[in-house]
Amino acid sequence: DLAEMELLAHYLARAEKLCSISKVLVMDGATGGEDALDQASAFAALGVKTVILTKLDTVRRPGGILGAIFELGLSLGGISRTPYFADGLEVPGADMLAQYLLEPHERPKMAQIGEQNHMDTDVKAYGS
Repeated sequence: DLAEMELLAHYLARAEKLCSISKVLVMDGATGGEDALDQASAFAALGVKTVILTKLDTVRRPGGILGAIFELGLSLGGISRTPYFADGLEVPGADMLAQYLLEPHERPKMAQIGEQNHMDTDVKAYGS
């Protein structure tokens, strides 16, 4: 929505006057093709230079979103291939990204996703 993007641009401009900020876009890795390009373009217009992709463990065809990122000249700052964003964040290097693109991608079965979500029932307190 254009009004929301204008409001976001306003707040970002105010924040930049107060301190140095890095604008990072966190996107669902399953966003495909034109949608990925549209979303990334909208945020690139606000000065976003880096993208972090999440949920890549469930993506079978990552080419659309990766193509959009690279077409816009954005950097890939991180990826998450687990259901746990904070624990699974990786900084992708060329070797790791090539291996990821070349390995077969199978969509996990719903039972597997449920097992992953319930593997750790302990609540982790970050910063303690």
